[in-house]
Amino acid sequence: MMDSRKIEDYLSLKSHYNNSSLLLEGADKVRVLNLQKVSGGVTNNLYSFLLKFSKKGIEHQLNLILKTYPEPTSLWFKTYRPNEDVRKYVREFEAMSSLERHNFPVPHVYLCECDPFFLGYPFVIMQQEKIMQGSDNKLVHFPATLAHLHNLKVDEIGIKSLAYPKDASAFAEEWPFRFKHVIGETRHYRSLKKDFEYAIRWLEADSVNNRCPQYCLVHGEYHPGHTIVTGDNILKVIDWEGVAIGDPAFDVGYTYHMVKLMSNRK
Repeated sequence: MMDSRKIEDYLSLKSHYNNSSLLLEGADKVRVLNLQKVSGGVTNNLYSFLLKFSKKGIEHQLNLILKTYPEPTSLWFKTYRPNEDVRKYVREFEAMSSLERHNFPVPHVYLCECDPFFLGYPFVIMQQEKIMQGSDNKLVHFPATLAHLHNLKVDEIGIKSLAYPKDASAFAEEWPFRFKHVIGETRHYRSLKKDFEYAIRWLEADSVNNRCPQYCLVHGEYHPGHTIVTGDNILKVIDWEGVAIGDPAFDVGYTYHMVKLMSNRK
């Protein structure tokens, strides 16, 4: 159970040492209110809260999201990306920070805490957006936003935790190992073992022919549930744990599958 007092103590400490962009230097009367669990996934928990603090007698408040990262990094990740920072919270924080600087629509991130000492897990704190329900803007901008991402110049974005695959076939070559890991570690997929084994055999035999002509930044899990339309009618992309430099065809295929799986005919 997340404790609001621990968050208050952590933020007060950060303010005291002036190494947080979240609180103004010299802020006091730090209070965390309305803390509640928003969602819990396989690997993460999300909490929303209202942060209030004072500066020279003036009260400030922010609506925030805290995301925890309890799952250790997968073996395949360490094996196939030895030159990258494989910590999901670092990758997500750096990606969102860099993308915002380049005017790509993501929520603002304030801080990334890698030390599990404070709350029990590493975590990221970001802005909580006001969400507009039922907007047709998502239908219009959902595919265009993915295309925008794939057309960004990776070198200019400068996400330090990511690295280019070693050659044009490397991104395809890592997938048989990833599938084998999924089959071995996740019971949910064991009923689909034959399908996975077919895909593995095909990839192992044909990965050399699955060359990517131009790597780009890929989201890794782009689907409607990982986009929101904000109160000012802007579509923003969330959940960047799977971000990588890879083949844009992966994002397109994953998105097409997830739209068919999750969405209605419209």
